[in-house]
Amino acid sequence: MKACIVIAGASSGIAQALFNYWYEKFQSFNFLLITRRPEHLKASLPTYQSHFANRVSWLAVDLSQASSVDTVSTYVKTHQLNTRYWINCCGFLHNAHVKPEKSLQQLSVEALNINLQGNLHPHIHFAQIVNNCSQATQRQTCINLSALVGSISENYLGGWYSYRMSKAALNMLVKNISIEWRRRYPSNIIVAVHPGTTDTKLSKPFQANIDKEKLYSAQLTAQRLTKVIQGLTVEDSGRLLHWDATAINY
Repeated sequence: MKACIVIAGASSGIAQALFNYWYEKFQSFNFLLITRRPEHLKASLPTYQSHFANRVSWLAVDLSQASSVDTVSTYVKTHQLNTRYWINCCGFLHNAHVKPEKSLQQLSVEALNINLQGNLHPHIHFAQIVNNCSQATQRQTCINLSALVGSISENYLGGWYSYRMSKAALNMLVKNISIEWRRRYPSNIIVAVHPGTTDTKLSKPFQANIDKEKLYSAQLTAQRLTKVIQGLTVEDSGRLLHWDATAINY
C-alpha cells in the first residue's frame, strides 16, 4: 500500500505548489487534499479527474469546525490510508473587514476571534485527526505552517496584534502536542514552520514594502519546505523552524 501525504488548506498558493512539486517528485506517494473551497481546488487542478484519479483524493471539509475531526478521521480509517506526512497550510491574514492592526486602538475582540478561527482552530482539529490516526509503532509527521511574527522573542516592531497572537497560540499548540506525543507516540514529529514571505494572494496587499529578494515564489517555498520536512528528526518535534530549518526562539 502506497504511503499517503495529507495536505490541508489545499487550495492555498503554498499548498498547491507543494502538491504540484510532490506529485512529480514522490511517485510512490498517494495524496489526500483537504479544502473548504473545493471549487478553487478543482479550478487549480483542471485535469484532476483524468490525470490524478489514481493517486489523489480530496475532501470538502472546513477544519475550523470541530465536526471535521470525525469526518476526516473516519475517511482515513475507512479507506485505510497509509498516512505518513500531514501538512497544514490553513491560515488567515486579512479579508474585506479585517486587516492587520497598526495600533492597540485598532485591536478588537472580533478581529482576534477571526484570526484564531483561521490560524488556530484548523490546526487544533487537524492535530486531533493525526492523533486519532497515530500508533505507537508508526511515525506520523505533522507540519503546521506558522509565521516568524508569532515568535514573542523575535517581535521588535509590534503591530499586527491579532495575527501575531493567533500565530503565537499555534506555536504553543505545537509545543504542547510534542510533549504529549513524546509520551504517547514517541516516533511522531510535529513542528511549526515559517515558510518565508511567499508571493500568494495572502501576502499580495502587503508586498509593496518587501524587499524583492525576500519575497519568494510559491515554487521556491515548496522546494525549501520539502528540504525541511525531509530533514526532520524526533529531536525537532515541538520546534518553530525557519524555512532554512534553523530553529526560531518562541
